[in-house]
Amino acid sequence: MNQAQTLDKEFISRLKAGGERVTAPRITIFRLLSRHSPLPMRKLTERARADGVDTVTVYRTVALFQRLGLMREIGVGSHRLLELTDDFGEHHHHFWCGRCGRITDFDNPDLERSIQEAAGKLGITVDTHQLELTGTCADCGVQ
Repeated sequence: MNQAQTLDKEFISRLKAGGERVTAPRITIFRLLSRHSPLPMRKLTERARADGVDTVTVYRTVALFQRLGLMREIGVGSHRLLELTDDFGEHHHHFWCGRCGRITDFDNPDLERSIQEAAGKLGITVDTHQLELTGTCADCGVQ
């Protein structure tokens, strides 16, 4: 079984566990997010429409996915974007270039350790976190 099939299987299992039906539009939207996220709602809607899913269904499906904990909304710069939760991929953070708008995913094990160390010092448990950096990418910085 390849990675896409494994993700589909996990997605279907989570839908069923939430008492929801597995439908073609839901699978389409899940697959769009798994291949192209993070996406603003506008782009997700455009891509879904190209695959035959109407706008109302996209909005309803996004609300369902958020309610079931399958996806989240993130803030990158001044944008609100949608992506699947870490259950469907590696934990990562985002860098947004304020000049060209490019979004780059990154991870940093040292940063993750620092977050856990800080949590330990504070006596708290961190279940999840998001880090969004904004600045100028290397390509724009040399212009």
